[in-house]
Amino acid sequence: MQLHEQLQEIPRTVVRVWLRTARLPLQAVEVVAHRGDHGTEWPPALAFESFEAQVKQVAGSVLRDDALVEEGRLTEAKVVQLRKAATLETVAERRKATADAKLAAQRESAGQRRRRVEHDATKREAALERERAAKKHRVEREAGQKKQAAARAETARSKALERQERAAAKTRVEQERAALRKERTAVAKKQRVTKADKDIRATKAVRKAMR
Repeated sequence: MQLHEQLQEIPRTVVRVWLRTARLPLQAVEVVAHRGDHGTEWPPALAFESFEAQVKQVAGSVLRDDALVEEGRLTEAKVVQLRKAATLETVAERRKATADAKLAAQRESAGQRRRRVEHDATKREAALERERAAKKHRVEREAGQKKQAAARAETARSKALERQERAAAKTRVEQERAALRKERTAVAKKQRVTKADKDIRATKAVRKAMR
């Protein structure tokens, strides 16, 4: 290494040591606060690395140290990429959260629709059951009414037949009585005629005997 390069290395080393020293408190906090998030960059650390990149670029420009300037640029590019990745990750997380929320809402909506369909089906089944019960009751009531009407008709028919039989029996009795009266009248008339005939013959006999 040439002397010029050795002289440039001293300020460069000073800048690096100062930056590492300035970062020590932040590293101590990062160990505690960021120890569980190994997959992401800690925002304060990114902020310090951005500060470090600026310091290296400014110091390199002042000291005419191209290597220090390049380190600053590389660090700045790294910070830009990390911030871009963090932004993309945040966007992805937001999209995932939105998708999860949308999926949950869809599931909730589907659950509500399913419960509504089940409720409507239960209501329809209950209505059909009530309709079947009402139809059965109506059929039983109509059958009972028909049975009662048939019983009343049978009773009326039996009473009518009984009245007809009584009327026919009464007519026969009256006819028999009339025939009996007629027969008695004829007998009585015959007896009167016979008696009258006997009286006539007796009278004739008496008259004949007196001659």
